[in-house]
Amino acid sequence: METNMLATSFALQWGPGICGFMVAMALFGCTLGQFMFYLLSFPKDLKSLKLSVVLLLVVDALHTYCVTALYWKYLGLCHGVTSPPCPTVLPWEMLASVLLSYFMSCMVKSFYAHRVFIISERNYLLAGLITATTATEFVLGMLCVNVAFIDQSATALYSTPWSARSAVVSACCDILITGSVFFYLRAGRRETRRRYNYFRQLMLVFVNMGLFTCVIAIGWCLLYVLQNGNDYIAFPTTFICKSYANSMLAVLNARKSMRERDRELCMVGLSTISG
Repeated sequence: METNMLATSFALQWGPGICGFMVAMALFGCTLGQFMFYLLSFPKDLKSLKLSVVLLLVVDALHTYCVTALYWKYLGLCHGVTSPPCPTVLPWEMLASVLLSYFMSCMVKSFYAHRVFIISERNYLLAGLITATTATEFVLGMLCVNVAFIDQSATALYSTPWSARSAVVSACCDILITGSVFFYLRAGRRETRRRYNYFRQLMLVFVNMGLFTCVIAIGWCLLYVLQNGNDYIAFPTTFICKSYANSMLAVLNARKSMRERDRELCMVGLSTISG
């Protein structure tokens, strides 16, 4: 009976995180593929943008290393062992992975804030609001890390109210970004048909990726409320940052397919005229 209870406790403690880890690995593979596609497709992009993409990949790789090392240390080398060199306190990899996760999230949202600033024709209020919510999310994330560092407990990281608050702010920021893009690139803008199709396709990519990250953040909030802040929260928090990395790269890479479609339409039009 006691053995079954221990097995159940172990599964509840590590199961959600392991499931999230598998999703994170799949998303990291997508990030690598999208990164290679970006480098091959857009060699003439601004250096600042290319450096941002490279930095995003480096941070994502560091996050992947920290999460992998964490689970290997706990579930591989030190399962059931409490003597040195196995950790009796919270490993640095966990704190580092959380820090990197919030940094990636804020980095991608800063990119989106700049894009919204451009398409809104320099709407300082809107861009400032997105930037403010992004900064607030990062501060709340640092408070989560501080709580976990003081208590030296992963449970404290998931059970602290700062975790749920950061998820709420993250979801609000995603909604704000997605709504802004939808508003400014919506149907009815006075553009030529060709530019209208381009804006419409770009809007669809923006909105779909924004909804994806927003749903993850909302799921994070719901798990906190319904499960009283237990280890189930490890599932979405393990891979949410990687969804942001894929979101940014998907938006950047979508430009190529749109331009290729435009070229095909032009070729069809020219062949029709020639015929």
